[in-house]
Amino acid sequence: MKILLMGAPGSGKGAQGSLIVDKHNIIRISTGDMLRQQIKIGSDIGMLAKKYMGRGELVPDDLIIQLLSERLLQQDASKGFILDGFPRTQSQAVMMTDQDIIPDLILVLDAPDEVIIQRICGRLTHMASGRVYHEQFSPPKVAGIDDLTGEPLIRREDDKFDTVSQRLDTYRRHTYPVVQYYQSIMPEKVVIIDADQPPERVFAAVEPHLHL
Repeated sequence: MKILLMGAPGSGKGAQGSLIVDKHNIIRISTGDMLRQQIKIGSDIGMLAKKYMGRGELVPDDLIIQLLSERLLQQDASKGFILDGFPRTQSQAVMMTDQDIIPDLILVLDAPDEVIIQRICGRLTHMASGRVYHEQFSPPKVAGIDDLTGEPLIRREDDKFDTVSQRLDTYRRHTYPVVQYYQSIMPEKVVIIDADQPPERVFAAVEPHLHL
């Protein structure tokens, strides 16, 4: 099954994607990871992408679509995949359709902005190890202190209110139209899941739609 997993930052895409991949043994494809890999191996596409990125420009959509099309021809993608982080705009979704990259399912994780802000802005991180706590849902034993090292925890810039609000605004303005696009051309394939509940309950709602 070819799955697009969509949702705002903090909606739980990472957790649900991992659960789907682990249970159903399909791959997760990230266009960002693909670009980094192509740059690392020095391919023609990678070198071209590196030039754009080096100038602080976005990699053109047609280059990403070409890379994605080639990736989907590989053997491990034949059993199914989750596409992560793409398409981000309606124009990218239209280009995918034009290239006959047609998802079987568009899963949309939906949660109110105030819930997402609470989830993200409550995060505290131990930078050296990457351990993440949450002030409300999984607090450290001592407020502001890592359980294992006793070192201070920090709130990353990405987890601060102004940054989260901006990311949500970007999602609503640029990425949610992708959902609307698929609703207009293949409404039967778009499933909106209530993500304002624990991950295991979200997955229980997702699972019936995974006809793998």
